[in-house]
Order: sequence, then C-alpha cells, then structure tokens
Amino acid sequence: MSIKAFLNTIKNNPAIVRAIYTEQGYLAIIVANDGEDKTEMAMYYCDLANSENVYLGGVVILDAADTKYGKSYAYGTELGEASCH
Repeated sequence: MSIKAFLNTIKNNPAIVRAIYTEQGYLAIIVANDGEDKTEMAMYYCDLANSENVYLGGVVILDAADTKYGKSYAYGTELGEASCH
C-alpha cells in the first residue's frame, strides 16, 4: 500500500482531525485531547502500517488544540508516541 492510500485509510477514523507523513518518515496524527494517553493508538497505527508494508519510523499523536502543521511537518503537545521498528 502506498503512503497516500494509507493516509486516506487513517483519515476515515472520525477521531482523527488530520494525518501527516512528515519529512522525517513519521506519521503525525492530530486528534482532540480527551485527557487519555494515546500511546496505544500510536502503537496500533505502527502495527497497521507494518501489516500493510508501509514504512514509518514512528507515530506521534498530537493535540489538535495547539498543533502547528504544514504539508510535511507537524509539532505540538504530544499525547502519545510509538516507534515502528
């Protein structure tokens, strides 16, 4: 599966505000902060990427309230993170 197709699949999740593949090879997923740790969510998307043969260096879940993003970058308050190696 291509990274573009993978991103389109992820964006079907209504909890996800935006998903960005960064220049560093990470998937940044932007969600509303509900106070829960999002590490399990990050691990889930690493596992999903691996099962679809999509290379990700890792997944970071960011708070939609303060995330700054562009076409290939995103940064803000981290709610969860996982390495996909």
